[in-house]
Amino acid sequence: MTKRLSTICLVAFFLCFLGGFVIHRQGSPGVFKYIEYILAAAAMALFPFSVGSYMATHSWRELRKDRAKREFILKHPLRFLIWREARDEADGVEKREE
Repeated sequence: MTKRLSTICLVAFFLCFLGGFVIHRQGSPGVFKYIEYILAAAAMALFPFSVGSYMATHSWRELRKDRAKREFILKHPLRFLIWREARDEADGVEKREE
């Protein structure tokens, strides 16, 4: 995942969240109720790729300093949430250590 894609997902997540909140506060019946459900589902679907990716990347910057933790995380299937730029940065640090 790249930083650009994560940022786009983050903006879309907050727009869905805000739209659902506004529609919910209006108390609009009918078709707006379904739009609220659609926006809520979209926000839940975007969460791992927006907020989750942001949190994973910032925790990665701290955890990559320890070699054992770094290797454990790189074997984990959810490593794709870490921004590619941050992973490449760590590869450069690892090559300099050797």
